[in-house]
Amino acid sequence: MELLNRIKRIFGYKRYNADVIKIKRCMPGVLLPKVGSVDAAGMDFYQPESVVIEPHQTQYVTLGLAVEIPKGYMLMLAPRSSMSKTPLIIPNSFGVIDADYRGEIKAILHNTSDTPYLIQKGDRLVQGIMVPVGALKLLEVAQLTETVRGTGGIGSTGK
Repeated sequence: MELLNRIKRIFGYKRYNADVIKIKRCMPGVLLPKVGSVDAAGMDFYQPESVVIEPHQTQYVTLGLAVEIPKGYMLMLAPRSSMSKTPLIIPNSFGVIDADYRGEIKAILHNTSDTPYLIQKGDRLVQGIMVPVGALKLLEVAQLTETVRGTGGIGSTGK
């Protein structure tokens, strides 16, 4: 615990109260996100309108909401497990919404199939997960600390 506190002091990490998240509707009638259970990691976003994503196309899909993310956090947009039943993916794996962004949240979705895919109004495809982040302080050095792995990159630690 002492080590964690030292790390927090060194990096200026401050955890703010994230129990209450302010949400603004950007479209009339948009449903607020749903937290599925007491121990759910994230909140499910409802699709506010029907949208067609053409085959092999990537599209920004509005979620109809803006969120005030507390300082010290980011909102990660991740696919819900049910998205695996569709031909849709989030092409960059997940989305990062920074604490200082106040605009409408959009998911980036890609249709991997050869046919158009209709996202129905009310579908829940993405979830938002509040993730604590520390302040980044960069220090330029001439050499980095050596490790057993060293410069071994992708796949270097086995399958």
